[in-house]
Amino acid sequence: MKIFINTPDWGNRWIPHLYHALRMFQKVMNPEDADILFSAWCNETVTEWSQRWPEKVIVSYCRRYEMFTLEHMQAINWPAVDALIFVSKNSMRFFQSLPHMPKAAMKPQRWVVPNGIDVNAFPYRARSPRTNKIAMIASTRWVKGHALAAQILLALPEEYQIHCIGLPGSSDYAMTCAEYFQNLGLEYRFIVDGFIDSDRVPEWLVDKDFILSTSMSEGNPMNIIEAMAMGIEPVVHDWPGARDQFPDHSVFRTPGEAVRIIESVEGNPHFNRRWVEERYTLDNYKILPEIVGGAIKRRGAGVPNQVREGAPNNLEGIKENQDATARDIGRGFTDGAAPEEEDVFTSSGVLSDEERSFPLPCPAAFPFL
Repeated sequence: MKIFINTPDWGNRWIPHLYHALRMFQKVMNPEDADILFSAWCNETVTEWSQRWPEKVIVSYCRRYEMFTLEHMQAINWPAVDALIFVSKNSMRFFQSLPHMPKAAMKPQRWVVPNGIDVNAFPYRARSPRTNKIAMIASTRWVKGHALAAQILLALPEEYQIHCIGLPGSSDYAMTCAEYFQNLGLEYRFIVDGFIDSDRVPEWLVDKDFILSTSMSEGNPMNIIEAMAMGIEPVVHDWPGARDQFPDHSVFRTPGEAVRIIESVEGNPHFNRRWVEERYTLDNYKILPEIVGGAIKRRGAGVPNQVREGAPNNLEGIKENQDATARDIGRGFTDGAAPEEEDVFTSSGVLSDEERSFPLPCPAAFPFL
């Protein structure tokens, strides 16, 4: 069967691995010629596909930012979407709990597939002596928590620096951050290196001791995974789902806790590397043919033999000691069919009853909800 894969225009090292995982399908360059439409993002492209070609099989990742683009979420023809892939259990819980999400959005089969990287592409080294350089990979958006990063840096000795790269965001937020850092006297300790191509990130990380995430919300951040593969110590804000994905001793709730992690940690590069090797490798993508094949089958078509042969059975080959997030890859609806409409909020096939009880912020305090 023919497949069209929609990927971002900007570089991502995981894109070739996505193509490789779906290599048993014939790739085409035009969505009109495809039987299967596969998107790396649940954005306006999926909206267009669902409206123009509801007869085609549609499978899409749904990461984070897409959930808050109300115009796309409400414009998608959800009965035409066959499967959604989330990169973390928390992202899927959040999707299922958002009050602005149409009830029809619960129709597609939902899967949890954490990100995976080619660990060999990230050079591991013992991190000694320390450089006191803290890496931060974050676009210029409020959700990335630059003010929290400033408070952490302010509480650290002057020899510490934060080096930040990321996509540019709104000019008003960027100017506000610049003025804020200057007001705190941090303009020479918070160093913005601008945007660099993803292929150069490993080189940029080589002399960094820590990777800092001060976000309020994340899916399954690739930058932390990649840095840990190089042996770099993670320092991760306690956003929902962070403790399910990263070592508990690396997660902080307050600036003071972050400072204590940075100042007290002796560093265990081997542990960080192993954490990634056991949870976030390319093996995670082996389930993608099974997801697409299941979508084809539910459409009433036969599943090609090479799809069945290329897909693991119940995640065979995934390491036994992976954490709960990784072990939940591929545990979709057990009968292969989406639940009835009245059951969509209680029959995910992945989450326990306790996990489904996801607390929501007050909509009055967060008008974007």
